[in-house]
Amino acid sequence: MLSAPRCFLRYVVRSLLPCVTLLQVLSGALPSYALATPTLELSVNRDKLSIRQTVRATITLHLDGVRGGAHVSDPPLEEQGWTVQGRSQSTSMQFMNGRQSVNISYTYQLKPTRLGDLTLGPFKGEGTAEGLTSNVVTLKVLDKAPPVSEAQKRSQQRYAVMRWDVGREELWLGERVEASLNLYVNTSLRVTQFLPPDINLQGFWVEDLEEEQRSRRARLKGETYYQQQVKRSLLTPLKAGELSLPELSTTMSLSSLGFFGEEQELTISTPKRPLKVKPLPPNPPKGFAGPAVGDVRLELTVDRTRLRADEGVQLNIKTSTDGLLSNTPPIELPFIEGLKSFTPTQREGEVTRMGRRYATRTQTWLLKPTRTGEVTIPSVKLPFFDPNKGVYEIAKTKPIRLQIKGGAPAVSAQLPPTTSRAQTGTASAQGASARRATQRSATEQLGVHLHSVRTTPFELDVSVDLRWLWRALA
Repeated sequence: MLSAPRCFLRYVVRSLLPCVTLLQVLSGALPSYALATPTLELSVNRDKLSIRQTVRATITLHLDGVRGGAHVSDPPLEEQGWTVQGRSQSTSMQFMNGRQSVNISYTYQLKPTRLGDLTLGPFKGEGTAEGLTSNVVTLKVLDKAPPVSEAQKRSQQRYAVMRWDVGREELWLGERVEASLNLYVNTSLRVTQFLPPDINLQGFWVEDLEEEQRSRRARLKGETYYQQQVKRSLLTPLKAGELSLPELSTTMSLSSLGFFGEEQELTISTPKRPLKVKPLPPNPPKGFAGPAVGDVRLELTVDRTRLRADEGVQLNIKTSTDGLLSNTPPIELPFIEGLKSFTPTQREGEVTRMGRRYATRTQTWLLKPTRTGEVTIPSVKLPFFDPNKGVYEIAKTKPIRLQIKGGAPAVSAQLPPTTSRAQTGTASAQGASARRATQRSATEQLGVHLHSVRTTPFELDVSVDLRWLWRALA
């Protein structure tokens, strides 16, 4: 006698037996009908593209049963206007109701070689797939990438972003700031072509800097990108008010990583970057010019502090600023009682302090004493505006004292600015006499007797036999 659970289980099996039989019939009839006809089908991922884009074409060969030696031959792709950028193949098998089917997929990355309507196909089966022919597709190739919807634009921002990066939103008139146009590309993609946009920075004095060649990782809105500088400049606003870095647009081509990466052209743009330029405060200090804006520093040095009256001294004044050097006026050396100055020379350069770039101007004067005794070079001043503090400041140097001893002052230093011809001739004779006296003094200081120096050249006997030298070398 059967227990109650076993009776219930037998009842369920008997009830489901007709359903199982129907499923077996359907599963035996439908797959055998679906797998009866082999097919060869061509599909593409886009029907419009630019001359710089690629299209992905997939040819799928569907066979029932096992057919060794089945493959597909290409149409004349070059004649149709295509070049093959990459090609791959994959095979999959299915078993259903004891029947086997095979799918062979061929994937092509194709790039157009001309504009217009291009055809692709047909692909033909060969071997055990002989007799199969694919469909033919027509694609439109444009000079520019076809327009995309707003949703597609937002999606493409995950691929690449271009934007202005500036250190601040507000700055003073004449203040120099670094700005860079940066391209951010998703780390899973690589750039195959990029056309830099035309950039017109109106309202700014532009100093181009060398772009960083190495890319770095950056995070934007939860995505990871590689950041690459397109343009890097130092900008100095030339007027107060509302200025902006311009809106830009350009095209670029991206492909996925890997040998068979698909290439796609994008149109990317960057919005305007507004900047507020504030005018300088009123009532600048006396002597403020340029305008000298930035961190300005002065350094005064001399090559000696003790000298003779017939010698000269070299005076250097170095001006350094992190602002625009051309807005910082050169130093005008004041009158120094007891010294005469000659026209200075100047050279410009650049230094880096604490990661900040400073432009430098070094002015050099030759000073000649007009008397003996103590002479003081006074402090030199240069008013400037400090944008970090927002106030006017004055750069100063410390006074330097010179001790002038011995000998008569140089005649050239005692000459008046304008002289007559007779006076000039007399002065020239006196100058020549003074130079001879100076030369004698220098000779005496060296302690060298010129007549003791051998000036007769050594004679060389041209008949010297050098054969021993050749033997030694051998």
